Amino acid sequence: MAAVRGLRHNPTALPVHTAPAGPATMSPMTELLHELYEVERLQILAGDPEGAHLRREYLLRRAAVLDRLAETPERVDWVIDYVIHAALAARDLLEHDATHSSTHGAIPADAACWGNDPRGYARQEHRAWIIDTL
Repeated sequence: MAAVRGLRHNPTALPVHTAPAGPATMSPMTELLHELYEVERLQILAGDPEGAHLRREYLLRRAAVLDRLAETPERVDWVIDYVIHAALAARDLLEHDATHSSTHGAIPADAACWGNDPRGYARQEHRAWIIDTL
């Protein structure tokens, strides 16, 4: 059996799709599509009993990519949908971090300032994640 980051191969899992590599060759929408594929892959892996440790990364990257989509919608009439989905994903991350005390940024998840700004919290955490992964 092939292993994917320490997980057993799941033949029923969706295939991983990749976009062309290299920032110079990627348009902003292609870059977002690539990240959406990564989020889908993380969702599949985090759903495996051996992938629970990936749950936070999945929530974080999902919130970040939906936040970016909300800022640059493909169609103007989709803006409200993107904003709602971005806020819900950010709220999921915020609740996860508050429950598990897993904040990586400077201001903790249970701080009052995030009550009305879950997307701000997701942005803080995404910046911290990027710095941590470099």
